Amino acid sequence: MTEERLELVSTTVAWIGDARCGIGNIHRASYVDGTGRSQEGLVVDLLPAPSAGEKERVFSVGKDSSFELGGARWVVLSIEPGTRGRVTLRKTR
Repeated sequence: MTEERLELVSTTVAWIGDARCGIGNIHRASYVDGTGRSQEGLVVDLLPAPSAGEKERVFSVGKDSSFELGGARWVVLSIEPGTRGRVTLRKTR
């Protein structure tokens, strides 16, 4: 089985699984990693487009964060700041 990875560019819109998602700016803030521990570091805000009747959601994620979106679970592998900052995700299921 091939591992699925996504490389996202900040301040764009992309598909994460079957969810259309805004990719926010990269900045420094607190976030929760995949073990549930609070960390300080680079984060990106992911803003999935809500379905009819859904409330808006924002995922603030950093390195090693995990989240469910677009019918799958994803882990943040890396966040690279810059004018065209990049975020790399790995699909875990």
